[in-house]
Amino acid sequence: MTRKNSFWIPQLRELLFMLALLASVQARAAEVDPAAEALEGTWLVSVSGESRERFMLLSGAKSERGEVKVNRAEYGWLDGKPENIKDWSALVRGDAIELRFLTPADSVVTARLAVDDTTVSGRIVYTNGRDLELRMTRLPAEELAALREQARLDRAEQQGAKTAKAAKTAKTTKAAVPHAGPNSKIHLVYIGSADCPSCRGYEAEYFGRKDLMASVVPDFAKISYVKSSLSTYRARDPVGRVPPELAWLAERGANGKYPLARRGVPFFALIVDDKIWAQGHGTTALENLVAPEIRRAVTERGG
Repeated sequence: MTRKNSFWIPQLRELLFMLALLASVQARAAEVDPAAEALEGTWLVSVSGESRERFMLLSGAKSERGEVKVNRAEYGWLDGKPENIKDWSALVRGDAIELRFLTPADSVVTARLAVDDTTVSGRIVYTNGRDLELRMTRLPAEELAALREQARLDRAEQQGAKTAKAAKTAKTTKAAVPHAGPNSKIHLVYIGSADCPSCRGYEAEYFGRKDLMASVVPDFAKISYVKSSLSTYRARDPVGRVPPELAWLAERGANGKYPLARRGVPFFALIVDDKIWAQGHGTTALENLVAPEIRRAVTERGG
Protein backbone atom coordinates (compact mmCIF):
# COMPACT_ATOMS: atom_id res chain seq x y z
CA MET A 1 0.00 0.00 0.00
CA THR A 2 1.39 3.38 -0.93
CA ARG A 3 1.81 6.22 1.51
CA LYS A 4 -0.73 8.22 -0.50
CA ASN A 5 -3.43 5.54 -0.14
CA SER A 6 -2.76 5.08 3.56
CA PHE A 7 -3.45 8.79 4.02
CA TRP A 8 -6.87 8.72 2.31
CA ILE A 9 -8.27 5.53 3.87
CA PRO A 10 -8.89 7.07 7.35
CA GLN A 11 -10.42 10.12 5.68
CA LEU A 12 -12.76 7.91 3.66
CA ARG A 13 -13.81 5.97 6.74
CA GLU A 14 -14.63 9.18 8.57
CA LEU A 15 -16.66 10.42 5.61
CA LEU A 16 -18.65 7.18 5.43
CA PHE A 17 -19.30 7.34 9.17
CA MET A 18 -20.59 10.91 8.90
CA LEU A 19 -22.85 9.98 5.97
CA ALA A 20 -24.29 7.05 7.93
CA LEU A 21 -24.87 9.27 10.95
CA LEU A 22 -26.61 11.90 8.80
CA ALA A 23 -28.85 9.26 7.24
CA SER A 24 -29.79 8.01 10.71
CA VAL A 25 -30.68 11.51 11.93
CA GLN A 26 -32.76 12.16 8.81
CA ALA A 27 -34.59 8.86 9.27
CA ARG A 28 -35.46 9.73 12.87
CA ALA A 29 -36.59 13.21 11.83
CA ALA A 30 -38.87 11.67 9.21
CA GLU A 31 -40.57 9.67 11.95
CA VAL A 32 -41.61 12.88 13.75
CA ASP A 33 -45.04 13.98 12.48
CA PRO A 34 -46.18 17.13 14.35
CA ALA A 35 -49.40 17.52 12.35
CA ALA A 36 -50.44 13.94 13.07
CA GLU A 37 -49.52 14.27 16.74
CA ALA A 38 -51.65 17.42 16.95
CA LEU A 39 -54.80 15.44 16.11
CA GLU A 40 -54.11 12.00 17.55
CA GLY A 41 -55.94 11.26 20.77
CA THR A 42 -59.22 11.71 22.65
CA TRP A 43 -61.18 14.98 22.52
CA LEU A 44 -64.04 16.40 24.61
CA VAL A 45 -66.42 18.36 22.37
CA SER A 46 -68.66 21.10 23.79
CA VAL A 47 -71.21 23.16 21.85
CA SER A 48 -72.10 26.66 23.02
CA GLY A 49 -75.49 26.75 24.77
CA GLU A 50 -75.84 22.96 24.98
CA SER A 51 -75.24 21.05 28.20
CA ARG A 52 -74.95 17.58 26.66
CA GLU A 53 -71.38 17.05 25.54
CA ARG A 54 -69.78 14.93 22.83
CA PHE A 55 -66.42 13.28 22.33
CA MET A 56 -64.14 12.38 19.44
CA LEU A 57 -61.58 9.58 19.06
CA LEU A 58 -58.76 9.87 16.52
CA SER A 59 -56.05 7.27 16.03
CA GLY A 60 -53.60 6.15 13.39
CA ALA A 61 -52.98 9.73 12.22
CA LYS A 62 -50.37 10.19 9.50
CA SER A 63 -49.40 13.12 7.26
CA GLU A 64 -49.40 12.51 3.52
CA ARG A 65 -48.89 15.24 0.91
CA GLY A 66 -50.28 18.10 2.95
CA GLU A 67 -53.10 16.12 4.57
CA VAL A 68 -53.51 14.29 7.85
CA LYS A 69 -55.28 10.98 7.39
CA VAL A 70 -56.55 8.81 10.22
CA ASN A 71 -57.24 5.09 10.46
CA ARG A 72 -59.97 5.62 13.04
CA ALA A 73 -62.19 8.68 13.46
CA GLU A 74 -65.26 8.38 15.69
CA TYR A 75 -67.67 10.90 17.21
CA GLY A 76 -70.65 10.64 19.52
CA TRP A 77 -72.48 11.72 22.65
CA LEU A 78 -70.49 11.50 25.87
CA ASP A 79 -73.12 9.15 27.32
CA GLY A 80 -73.44 7.02 24.19
CA LYS A 81 -71.48 5.00 21.67
CA PRO A 82 -69.41 6.72 18.98
CA GLU A 83 -69.94 6.21 15.28
CA ASN A 84 -67.67 6.78 12.31
CA ILE A 85 -66.97 10.31 11.17
CA LYS A 86 -67.72 10.99 7.49
CA ASP A 87 -65.94 13.07 4.83
CA TRP A 88 -62.85 13.58 6.97
CA SER A 89 -60.54 16.37 5.80
CA ALA A 90 -57.50 17.77 7.64
CA LEU A 91 -55.35 20.01 5.45
CA VAL A 92 -51.95 21.22 6.66
CA ARG A 93 -51.49 24.97 6.07
CA GLY A 94 -48.07 26.02 7.36
CA ASP A 95 -48.10 25.40 11.12
CA ALA A 96 -51.90 25.06 11.24
CA ILE A 97 -54.43 22.38 10.32
CA GLU A 98 -57.78 23.14 8.71
CA LEU A 99 -60.22 20.52 9.92
CA ARG A 100 -63.59 19.64 8.38
CA PHE A 101 -65.80 16.59 8.76
CA LEU A 102 -69.39 15.37 8.97
CA THR A 103 -70.68 13.95 12.25
CA PRO A 104 -72.71 10.71 12.16
CA ALA A 105 -75.82 12.97 12.17
CA ASP A 106 -74.48 14.88 9.12
CA SER A 107 -73.67 18.10 10.99
CA VAL A 108 -70.68 19.96 9.52
CA VAL A 109 -67.78 20.62 11.90
CA THR A 110 -64.98 23.03 10.97
CA ALA A 111 -62.00 24.17 13.02
CA ARG A 112 -58.49 25.49 12.61
CA LEU A 113 -55.79 24.46 15.07
CA ALA A 114 -52.08 25.02 15.49
CA VAL A 115 -49.90 21.95 15.81
CA ASP A 116 -49.38 22.55 19.53
CA ASP A 117 -53.00 23.40 20.48
CA THR A 118 -54.78 21.26 23.05
CA THR A 119 -57.99 23.29 22.97
CA VAL A 120 -59.59 24.53 19.77
CA SER A 121 -62.55 26.72 18.79
CA GLY A 122 -64.61 25.92 15.70
CA ARG A 123 -68.13 25.82 14.32
CA ILE A 124 -70.83 23.19 14.01
CA VAL A 125 -73.67 23.59 11.49
CA TYR A 126 -76.67 21.33 11.95
CA THR A 127 -78.72 19.97 9.08
CA ASN A 128 -81.44 22.55 9.90
CA GLY A 129 -78.92 25.35 9.30
CA ARG A 130 -78.32 26.25 12.95
CA ASP A 131 -74.71 27.47 13.32
CA LEU A 132 -73.08 27.34 16.78
CA GLU A 133 -69.62 27.75 18.25
CA LEU A 134 -67.87 24.53 19.20
CA ARG A 135 -64.94 23.82 21.51
CA MET A 136 -62.69 20.76 21.34
CA THR A 137 -60.33 19.96 24.24
CA ARG A 138 -57.84 17.11 24.06
CA LEU A 139 -57.91 15.08 27.27
CA PRO A 140 -55.96 12.14 28.62
CA ALA A 141 -57.75 8.93 27.67
CA GLU A 142 -58.33 8.02 31.33
CA GLU A 143 -60.06 11.35 32.10
CA LEU A 144 -62.35 11.03 29.09
CA ALA A 145 -63.15 7.45 30.09
CA ALA A 146 -64.12 8.63 33.58
CA LEU A 147 -66.35 11.36 32.13
CA ARG A 148 -68.02 8.87 29.79
CA GLU A 149 -68.68 6.44 32.63
CA GLN A 150 -70.27 9.13 34.78
CA ALA A 151 -72.34 10.45 31.87
CA ARG A 152 -73.68 6.96 31.12
CA LEU A 153 -74.59 6.37 34.77
CA ASP A 154 -76.32 9.73 35.03
CA ARG A 155 -78.29 9.05 31.86
CA ALA A 156 -79.35 5.65 33.21
CA GLU A 157 -80.51 7.27 36.45
CA GLN A 158 -82.51 9.86 34.54
CA GLN A 159 -84.18 7.07 32.57
CA GLY A 160 -85.15 5.34 35.81
CA ALA A 161 -82.69 2.46 35.73
CA LYS A 162 -82.92 0.68 39.08
CA THR A 163 -79.32 -0.45 39.19
CA ALA A 164 -77.68 2.80 38.09
CA LYS A 165 -77.45 4.38 41.53
CA ALA A 166 -76.01 1.22 43.05
CA ALA A 167 -73.53 0.95 40.20
CA LYS A 168 -72.45 4.53 40.75
CA THR A 169 -71.95 3.91 44.47
CA ALA A 170 -70.03 0.70 43.79
CA LYS A 171 -67.50 2.38 41.49
CA THR A 172 -63.91 1.34 42.02
CA THR A 173 -62.40 3.72 44.53
CA LYS A 174 -58.90 5.10 44.45
CA ALA A 175 -56.26 3.84 46.82
CA ALA A 176 -55.46 6.02 49.83
CA VAL A 177 -58.66 8.09 49.62
CA PRO A 178 -58.02 11.47 51.32
CA HIS A 179 -60.22 12.65 54.17
CA ALA A 180 -61.19 16.06 55.51
CA GLY A 181 -60.83 17.12 59.11
CA PRO A 182 -62.83 19.58 61.24
CA ASN A 183 -60.51 22.45 60.28
CA SER A 184 -59.99 21.57 56.62
CA LYS A 185 -60.12 24.32 54.02
CA ILE A 186 -62.15 23.40 50.95
CA HIS A 187 -61.51 25.26 47.69
CA LEU A 188 -63.38 24.91 44.41
CA VAL A 189 -61.00 26.32 41.80
CA TYR A 190 -62.45 27.41 38.46
CA ILE A 191 -60.03 28.29 35.64
CA GLY A 192 -61.46 30.15 32.67
CA SER A 193 -60.84 33.01 30.25
CA ALA A 194 -62.80 35.90 28.78
CA ASP A 195 -62.43 34.58 25.21
CA CYS A 196 -63.83 31.13 26.07
CA PRO A 197 -67.52 30.79 25.01
CA SER A 198 -67.98 27.68 27.16
CA CYS A 199 -66.69 29.63 30.16
CA ARG A 200 -69.17 32.43 29.54
CA GLY A 201 -71.93 29.86 29.20
CA TYR A 202 -70.94 28.23 32.49
CA GLU A 203 -70.90 31.54 34.37
CA ALA A 204 -74.26 32.58 32.91
CA GLU A 205 -76.01 29.31 33.67
CA TYR A 206 -74.46 28.50 37.04
CA PHE A 207 -74.68 31.98 38.53
CA GLY A 208 -77.23 33.68 36.29
CA ARG A 209 -80.50 32.73 34.69
CA LYS A 210 -80.58 29.08 35.79
CA ASP A 211 -78.57 29.35 39.03
CA LEU A 212 -77.37 25.76 38.52
CA MET A 213 -74.64 26.04 41.14
CA ALA A 214 -77.27 25.96 43.88
CA SER A 215 -78.43 22.51 42.77
CA VAL A 216 -75.12 21.05 41.53
CA VAL A 217 -73.18 22.13 44.64
CA PRO A 218 -75.71 22.61 47.48
CA ASP A 219 -72.84 23.28 49.91
CA PHE A 220 -71.44 26.11 47.78
CA ALA A 221 -71.83 28.67 50.59
CA LYS A 222 -69.71 26.49 52.90
CA ILE A 223 -66.62 26.37 50.67
CA SER A 224 -64.17 28.82 49.14
CA TYR A 225 -64.76 29.54 45.44
CA VAL A 226 -61.64 30.62 43.56
CA LYS A 227 -62.06 32.10 40.08
CA SER A 228 -58.69 32.01 38.32
CA SER A 229 -58.69 33.82 34.98
CA LEU A 230 -56.24 33.26 32.15
CA SER A 231 -55.41 35.89 29.53
CA THR A 232 -56.73 33.57 26.79
CA TYR A 233 -57.99 30.02 26.50
CA ARG A 234 -54.78 29.25 24.57
CA ALA A 235 -52.59 30.25 27.54
CA ARG A 236 -50.05 27.65 28.63
CA ASP A 237 -49.96 28.83 32.24
CA PRO A 238 -51.25 26.04 34.50
CA VAL A 239 -53.40 28.47 36.46
CA GLY A 240 -54.11 32.22 36.73
CA ARG A 241 -54.05 34.28 39.91
CA VAL A 242 -54.86 32.28 43.03
CA PRO A 243 -54.69 32.96 46.80
CA PRO A 244 -51.25 32.55 48.43
CA GLU A 245 -52.23 29.23 50.03
CA LEU A 246 -52.80 27.81 46.54
CA ALA A 247 -49.67 29.23 44.92
CA TRP A 248 -48.24 25.70 44.73
CA LEU A 249 -50.69 24.97 41.90
CA ALA A 250 -48.47 27.07 39.62
CA GLU A 251 -45.29 25.22 40.60
CA ARG A 252 -43.83 22.07 39.08
CA GLY A 253 -43.52 19.04 41.29
CA ALA A 254 -40.55 16.72 41.75
CA ASN A 255 -41.64 14.88 38.59
CA GLY A 256 -41.38 18.10 36.57
CA LYS A 257 -45.15 18.33 36.06
CA TYR A 258 -47.72 20.83 37.32
CA PRO A 259 -50.21 19.55 39.92
CA LEU A 260 -53.26 20.28 37.74
CA ALA A 261 -53.78 18.26 34.56
CA ARG A 262 -55.31 21.24 32.74
CA ARG A 263 -55.38 21.17 28.93
CA GLY A 264 -58.21 23.60 28.31
CA VAL A 265 -60.95 25.68 29.91
CA PRO A 266 -63.32 25.71 31.67
CA PHE A 267 -61.45 23.60 34.17
CA PHE A 268 -62.46 22.73 37.73
CA ALA A 269 -60.51 21.37 40.67
CA LEU A 270 -61.38 20.58 44.26
CA ILE A 271 -58.54 21.35 46.68
CA VAL A 272 -58.88 20.23 50.28
CA ASP A 273 -56.03 21.62 52.40
CA ASP A 274 -52.95 20.76 50.30
CA LYS A 275 -54.40 17.91 48.25
CA ILE A 276 -56.24 17.76 44.92
CA TRP A 277 -59.31 15.60 45.46
CA ALA A 278 -60.84 15.89 41.98
CA GLN A 279 -60.28 17.77 38.73
CA GLY A 280 -61.50 17.82 35.17
CA HIS A 281 -62.60 19.78 32.11
CA GLY A 282 -66.05 21.17 31.43
CA THR A 283 -69.26 21.27 33.43
CA THR A 284 -69.64 17.51 33.01
CA ALA A 285 -66.52 17.06 35.13
CA LEU A 286 -67.79 19.65 37.61
CA GLU A 287 -71.09 17.84 38.05
CA ASN A 288 -69.85 14.24 37.96
CA LEU A 289 -66.29 14.25 39.29
CA VAL A 290 -65.90 17.36 41.44
CA ALA A 291 -69.33 18.02 42.98
CA PRO A 292 -69.69 14.58 44.66
CA GLU A 293 -66.28 15.03 46.28
CA ILE A 294 -67.25 18.49 47.53
CA ARG A 295 -70.24 16.94 49.28
CA ARG A 296 -68.03 14.28 50.86
CA ALA A 297 -65.45 16.85 52.01
CA VAL A 298 -68.08 19.08 53.61
CA THR A 299 -69.70 16.09 55.33
CA GLU A 300 -66.41 14.83 56.71
CA ARG A 301 -65.51 18.28 57.95
CA GLY A 302 -68.81 18.46 59.78
CA GLY A 303 -70.35 21.19 57.66
